[in-house]
Amino acid sequence: MPMVPGSNAGARAGRARRARRIMAVLAAAMPAAAEAQPAFKLERFDESYATYAPEIGAWGPYSRMKKFAIGADSYVSLGGELRERADTFDAPAFGIGNARDTYDLQRILLHADLHMGPRSRVFVQLGQHSEFGKSQTNLTDRDGVEFQNAFVDFTPDMERRLSIRAGRQDIILNPVNDYVRQFVASMNPLTVLKGGTLMRPASDLAREQGSSMIQLDRAGKCRCRLDAQGKPIDLIVNGKPGQFLPYSTDLVLDRLGDNIMVCGTPVTPMRAAVMVRQQTKRPLVLIGESGELIGVVGEHELYRGMLRQTEYARVSGGSPSPQAIETP
Repeated sequence: MPMVPGSNAGARAGRARRARRIMAVLAAAMPAAAEAQPAFKLERFDESYATYAPEIGAWGPYSRMKKFAIGADSYVSLGGELRERADTFDAPAFGIGNARDTYDLQRILLHADLHMGPRSRVFVQLGQHSEFGKSQTNLTDRDGVEFQNAFVDFTPDMERRLSIRAGRQDIILNPVNDYVRQFVASMNPLTVLKGGTLMRPASDLAREQGSSMIQLDRAGKCRCRLDAQGKPIDLIVNGKPGQFLPYSTDLVLDRLGDNIMVCGTPVTPMRAAVMVRQQTKRPLVLIGESGELIGVVGEHELYRGMLRQTEYARVSGGSPSPQAIETP
């Protein structure tokens, strides 16, 4: 084939132009990718800063806190959040009792996320829960400094088809995807839900007018008086002196006297409360570490717990699983 003068020079010039265009596209794309800030997630352990470049971050001096490189593929990310929620209720009981209740709930969360290469990870999050001005508090309203999340991840394969996690992790009860919806719906509430979550707090129990007696059940057949520390005294059951008996799996509930009330703790499972209510016809009384009365779990509280679980199953797109509606 005859050579055309200048053909090689023209080909080289064309290749050079194409190369320059490719380099221009790459140069334009790389800064945009590097400057993109990773999105904050409701659960902070879902965030990833593997490709984040803190030196060009848009968070100013805080950008470097999000990623400390400790090796070629290893880094530590630090973070935290302050959550404030203010609630106000006007005539919460249709004008009966307190006319208004206004309070603030505060959550302080700090976390550290250590990635040791692409396959291993340790996530730790500390949380402190506080409430201010609430007239009737629940167990979930306040808590000291504790681990909110603490777990270790290991991913055996690079394609991340399987991840092994061990430790303590939050689960969002307001399902954000089908997997979480189905997982929550299939949980057995009889073992997952505890008395402290189900209970009607002592501050909500009816009090006899002109007396220090409070009603432990809605029919008023179980009553007691509280001392200055909130400890129950002078128990009356079915019109005669009663007695508290700590819950135990060895108790023969259907043989207890009609003046016995079974007591548990905030971590007593829902299954125990169901058994107590079913066989004694009386609620489970919850007693705190210092012997103070903190609440009761009766049939209304149990129904509410079961309805909440079946609602999760309905949201998941199917009927409640047999485990979710199991009864003893």
